[in-house]
Amino acid sequence: MLASHAASLIEAGDAVFIEVGSSNALLAERADVTVITVSHFIAHLLKEAACEVIVPGGLLQKSSQSMVGPLTRYCVQQVHFHKAFVGVDGWHVETGFTGRNMLRCGVVDAVLAKGVPT
Repeated sequence: MLASHAASLIEAGDAVFIEVGSSNALLAERADVTVITVSHFIAHLLKEAACEVIVPGGLLQKSSQSMVGPLTRYCVQQVHFHKAFVGVDGWHVETGFTGRNMLRCGVVDAVLAKGVPT
């Protein structure tokens, strides 16, 4: 249900940033969009899809199958996208959304700094 609602927010022609996560993997396949993803898992799911797929460079974090680190953050800063979908590991009433991995959180911070709808 979460992924279907998120997918309904994507419009034809959008460039969409999709971080890692199982829910995010479900919303990626549309022919009329460009997907920017740091997730090698999501990129692999889209290998037969008609959409364009951009995978920024950086350090491959094998445990999450995603790109992380300073080069990845720099690449995120250099690309334009209309909407972003990020994964979270938890939520706390005092701190809000949380992440367990500092390197992944650094990439998400770069996405949020762009000020696009998430």
